[in-house]
Amino acid sequence: MIVSDDELGLQGGQHVKQVIEENGGCVAFVERIHLRYSKEKVLQVVQQIQRHSVKVVIVHSAEAYVKVLLETMYSHNVTEKTLIFSAYFVISPAIFADQTWKILNGTLALTLYAGSMPSFKDFLSLLHPDDVFTELLWEQIFGCQLLWVNRSNTTNAAMEVELLAPCSKQETFDAATLSLFELNDMSYTYHSYAAVYAFAHALNKLMECKPGQGPFIDGSCANIKDIQPWQILHYLRNIKFKDQNGEEIFIDVNGDAHTSFNILNIQISQNGDFQLVKVGKIDTTAPEGKEVIINLGAILWGNGTGDLGIMCYCQH
Repeated sequence: MIVSDDELGLQGGQHVKQVIEENGGCVAFVERIHLRYSKEKVLQVVQQIQRHSVKVVIVHSAEAYVKVLLETMYSHNVTEKTLIFSAYFVISPAIFADQTWKILNGTLALTLYAGSMPSFKDFLSLLHPDDVFTELLWEQIFGCQLLWVNRSNTTNAAMEVELLAPCSKQETFDAATLSLFELNDMSYTYHSYAAVYAFAHALNKLMECKPGQGPFIDGSCANIKDIQPWQILHYLRNIKFKDQNGEEIFIDVNGDAHTSFNILNIQISQNGDFQLVKVGKIDTTAPEGKEVIINLGAILWGNGTGDLGIMCYCQH
């Protein structure tokens, strides 16, 4: 197991290790990884992975930490392990070098459940580089240079874009361009979308409050001309509704959202085509024994087959 050397990584890794052992499995090693680690330290972690006969390595770490690890694994020909990433890892192809995809091919990753977002592609097609939030995105997608962008404190970036043609601002998001967005893990985008809906429902409930029947002191309601954050939070608790796609969104009395996860298989063809294939789902609210649903036949492992091969066994 590889965990990030921070509070989230260490605590999460300890919990995963405990669950594995409680279910009859074993963990051969637990190694830490961090951006501040030297090349020598990262190499020691890779050598530990190489030394053991384990076939599967669980990674509970942010993608920025994993980037250095994968590059070192590739340079030392440690490419025969199957990686399983927790939801801490966000799938973002742009940050990984081409050679590291040889290691990522066939891996499994957990991502927060992402439903569909009606009209989201229409929204993307209407983007225009008229604000700072879309300038960098525009340049990266269309491979051009926005001449008015201030690069005074990014000398290297300025030198690189000098070779690019200027953007016309008339570039359009066609089907091929929009498909680039599907290469990434959109789960956080979906949950931001769901959060806006939750806020809107809470605000609607707040405004429907009748004086004398409200939830606050002496049955009072919030002043809609001076709404306080804590009043919105009150209405966000124990809220249940369906979004435009019919997906149920539920937040309990403690303010915790119901969370489920997709199980994705990273599949890369010989010509380099990249796919995130949904092969299962984890639903913590499902009946006992049905929390995990996985289609083993849909998984394509790194060896190019649906069979992972010989497994190793715990030695007690």
